[in-house]
Amino acid sequence: MDLAGATNIVSGWLDLELELHRLTRDPGTPGHPRERILAEWLPLFVSEDTWDGDAPFTMFQGRLEPLAHQADQADGLARLGRRTLFKVERWTAPDVRGVARCLIGRQNPDWAGKPEYVVDVAELGGSLRVVAMHNPHSKCGGTGTLLKTGAACDLFDRGGRPCLDGLIFLGGLSYDGGELVESNRLEAPATKRWNDYMER
Repeated sequence: MDLAGATNIVSGWLDLELELHRLTRDPGTPGHPRERILAEWLPLFVSEDTWDGDAPFTMFQGRLEPLAHQADQADGLARLGRRTLFKVERWTAPDVRGVARCLIGRQNPDWAGKPEYVVDVAELGGSLRVVAMHNPHSKCGGTGTLLKTGAACDLFDRGGRPCLDGLIFLGGLSYDGGELVESNRLEAPATKRWNDYMER
């Protein structure tokens, strides 16, 4: 897993997501988002059909799917911005031969400085794919250690999902992340809550 290459590819994905969000919702328009989402976006994510390894697969709870094909969302899409890529880390993750773990922000410009997702990317079948998604747990700043007490975070999110090493699992492959090998800090989140995550 090459950290620089993964960073470039994830940046390209975020550009594509914004482009698809902003395309017209007219079904008669050539290259309509619905078709491009099926052809260009969803294949970026591992699926049960494309995975033949030992790590268990769980359906994603959303795949950052662009919403441009949803008429009731169209009016609000124009003000969405590109997600910020805050940091990319490389983990050994032996079950998938290494992952790039990417901390990304929200699309709403009012919350652009707040991390929203952690996306794990691995090389499968000669191309990089999203193999797992998480929410970084804000109570521990994504580190698995409570900021105020220093105790291990054993809290749950509002949906009752547990924090595991600072992350709330949203689907994909379940595997041991292994060891942190290197990291690339790109942009600081808006609050100090994420300092420990950014500095490790």
